Amino acid sequence: MGIMSRNMKIDAKVVLARVLQEGPDGLLTRGEAAALIASRTRDARDSERTARNRAGMVLDRACERGSELHHGGLPRQADGRFRVNDVAYLARCKFPDLFTDLPCRPLEVCLSIHDGFFAGDPVEHEATPGNLKECQALVEALRAQIKQLHADRQQAEVERKRELTNRLTGKKDK
Repeated sequence: MGIMSRNMKIDAKVVLARVLQEGPDGLLTRGEAAALIASRTRDARDSERTARNRAGMVLDRACERGSELHHGGLPRQADGRFRVNDVAYLARCKFPDLFTDLPCRPLEVCLSIHDGFFAGDPVEHEATPGNLKECQALVEALRAQIKQLHADRQQAEVERKRELTNRLTGKKDK
């Protein structure tokens, strides 16, 4: 890869062909990644330049977020390029149906659960039912739980709206 001029036009079809050949470990410059994204996200109002600028801004914002892909970040290599896998993941998150053909490995996300429960919390043992009757009983129990969760969520929403209304009407009376 030679030095490219800042205003050099990048052919997105050539970039895509190279990406498909090299796979998820291939490397892309910012311009190549922007051209690839812009080629599929461009709409009727865009010129080629504005579409690439917008795609470049998406890449820049993702870089600012850092290297945590599952938080919308995008890691750069030491030389400033991006791994195809990372660009593909970001593109699939931002534009789910447009980049399904790009080579991308499944992303393993490790979440911290230390704040989720305490040592004194009861541990539920979950077992797979062994027969149809137990399966049906489990389905009914789960349906009841879902119904209760929906009712709780609706009640919480009513309370939230009531509190918001009270705060807004209280401010108007002052």
